[in-house]
Amino acid sequence: MGLAELRSQLENDGFDRHLYSFDRLSPPMEGYILEKLGDRWIIFYTERGLFRDIANFLYEGDACDFFLHTMRRAFCSPSNGTPQKNHSRLKGN
Repeated sequence: MGLAELRSQLENDGFDRHLYSFDRLSPPMEGYILEKLGDRWIIFYTERGLFRDIANFLYEGDACDFFLHTMRRAFCSPSNGTPQKNHSRLKGN
């Protein structure tokens, strides 16, 4: 999966755009960032302006797969795999 497909999948899954970003120039207040720095793809977790590097990858596809898995694990209901409606930052709340 590449970045374009990841963007589409996140939208199809119903994730609010305020939960993630693809650069640190427009980070979410709390959520995940996937950014290409040099020859690496870095995944950050951010909360209240603080950034924590949680994973890095050489290949875009590996980073995108991990990012989608991380978003689903963090924000989706374990019972059906869809974004939790009770999460205050998801669409429709």
